[in-house]
Amino acid sequence: MNDKISIIVPVFNAVDFIHSCVNCIKAQTYQDYEVILVDDGSTDDSIRVLNFYCTQDHRFQLYRQEHRGASAARNVGIKYATGCYICFIDADDQIAPSYLNDLYQAIGVADSSMCGFKKIDLLSHIDCEVVPQKQIENLEENLLGFYNANSTDWQRYLWNRMFKRTIIIEKNLRFRENIFYKEDGLFVVQYLCASNGLVGCAGKALYFYYRSINGAMGKTWHNFDEKIITNLEAHRLIIEEIRHKGVSDAVLSKSFDQAKYACNWIFQMINQTKSFKWSSFMRIEKIMISILGLREYLFWRTSQLIKLLK
Repeated sequence: MNDKISIIVPVFNAVDFIHSCVNCIKAQTYQDYEVILVDDGSTDDSIRVLNFYCTQDHRFQLYRQEHRGASAARNVGIKYATGCYICFIDADDQIAPSYLNDLYQAIGVADSSMCGFKKIDLLSHIDCEVVPQKQIENLEENLLGFYNANSTDWQRYLWNRMFKRTIIIEKNLRFRENIFYKEDGLFVVQYLCASNGLVGCAGKALYFYYRSINGAMGKTWHNFDEKIITNLEAHRLIIEEIRHKGVSDAVLSKSFDQAKYACNWIFQMINQTKSFKWSSFMRIEKIMISILGLREYLFWRTSQLIKLLK
């Protein structure tokens, strides 16, 4: 007997993409699902399109909220989900017909499953495909994979995974609504820390992620948004979570390295958009000091400045 799967789709001004996304869901070989569409205050014609699909298929439900971001929209979806499992799909992406079935079959005794994906970059026109090859056996392996972008990039994302709703509800896991970037990675780590650590593997590219100037990251590079600094706050909360779980020094070292990388990335973004603000700089410094400690942060920033001067 099949178990129902809840698919949560946050939607904000996605009228150009939502048809393709919904049609991919309707084409699933696994049919025991519900789709929770959460409109995040769209100002385009998205509502009309979403209403159309809801009238055509009883499995589609529409909820609306004022514009509060994807995290708030996903939390609404969690509130109304009734399935045994939950998947999160972005409105401007697509999935393969076997996405739900293969993720469902891959779970087994694990508390979640993941699949491969293909990134289609509409900005650089450089595509890449990443496919996991084996089941992840424990939390330590999960976290090492999460921080090792060169070999296991599939670990970082929300949308190529299936989660158990019981764990999300019982552990009161929700998306941080004041974090707008890396909120998905934070949720994944919190879920992994709350689960049995096993992650089943569907060794195929089943999710198709489209990156364009209209996406969150594309807009940020084009016109710097201070909300990007919440990426560092997500790193801080991730480190706080894994420290509480007593992970190895190897994992902590990688987590610090990723926070430093993100910090440099944000500084680079600020410089490229010519929108440097002292308030932004001070906010970044405050978060990084809370992550690294004052002494380590000053040592690291000094080493970065020396590199720039060479």
